[in-house]
Amino acid sequence: MIYCLPFLFSSSMKDLVGAGFPFVGGAIIASAGLIALSNLAKGDRNVVVR
Repeated sequence: MIYCLPFLFSSSMKDLVGAGFPFVGGAIIASAGLIALSNLAKGDRNVVVR
């Protein structure tokens, strides 16, 4: 995502499309990872492991 960021400020449509798709894909992957991490951190704290 950081690599694509400078190309999003370009006036060329090819640069915008070429950098837009990976930027959106990276944002989706990052948000999915944060959601999964929060679900794992929440967990069930009342389970007794024997």
